[in-house]
Amino acid sequence: MKVKRIIETEVTKFEVGDQIKVGKYTATAMKQDGDNMIFCFDQYLDKPYTHENLLEKLNDDLLNPDSLIPISLLSQLEHVDGYLFRVPYAGEMFNETEELQYILGHYKADKDGEFLEVWPAMKDGKNRIAIRKGDPYEWGWLMNETIMSAACFAFVGTDGVANCDIASDSLGVRPVFQIANK
Repeated sequence: MKVKRIIETEVTKFEVGDQIKVGKYTATAMKQDGDNMIFCFDQYLDKPYTHENLLEKLNDDLLNPDSLIPISLLSQLEHVDGYLFRVPYAGEMFNETEELQYILGHYKADKDGEFLEVWPAMKDGKNRIAIRKGDPYEWGWLMNETIMSAACFAFVGTDGVANCDIASDSLGVRPVFQIANK
């Protein structure tokens, strides 16, 4: 009988699909970006967030001395657009999937007028679904504003599909971060 066995080992360089512990959470390597590896949490943080000042609140919480993020990991993180942590963009979750027409018609582009390349793991809708402590499934924010209203932002629904909601609602957050991978 064939099995797929996951083993824990020391590495000098990450590969897409590698999973690491981040406090009580796990994060998976999603994409090589130049000399960095992009990781995304596999779970939503226990605390829900509004989209209002989302990146500031998220980074304040995760960089707080009482945070669950180990100091050893914090020292390895790379700043991107002024922050150590962000949330995913719609293109990273949905581009090249069945949701492409929805995001093109409803969301503003990720960066520089374009949608980013989808992370290979997110082509499978089950990987877009995540949980938050105490909830079976959770909705989670994406970075994108919507075309219809500057007060609405993109999110991933409990069924893994693209949707949008007003910024003052509280939804889950799956932090994204980069580690040098030379």
